[in-house]
Amino acid sequence: MSARRDARLSPADLALKLAFRDAVRAAGGQEFVAGEIGRTQSRVSDWCNANVDEFPPIDIVRRVEALGPRSGRMRAPCCCARSTICSRR
Repeated sequence: MSARRDARLSPADLALKLAFRDAVRAAGGQEFVAGEIGRTQSRVSDWCNANVDEFPPIDIVRRVEALGPRSGRMRAPCCCARSTICSRR
């Protein structure tokens, strides 16, 4: 089942979407986060999309926040190749 992409969110819901989007970016992006939390990239994308009325469960929010810059697990420039990115930190 595909999510509707024409939602009109309240200001509070929009703020939640933007905060989650920022957390996903800080953790290393949608693909990295999806792999770490065991969900698909498209599901993470829907949770970040301000036009979709679907939100991540609170346990997922906590896991994504834990992947952020202070965790030491976020995706960072790789030490073993030029400008590629890996998660071997």
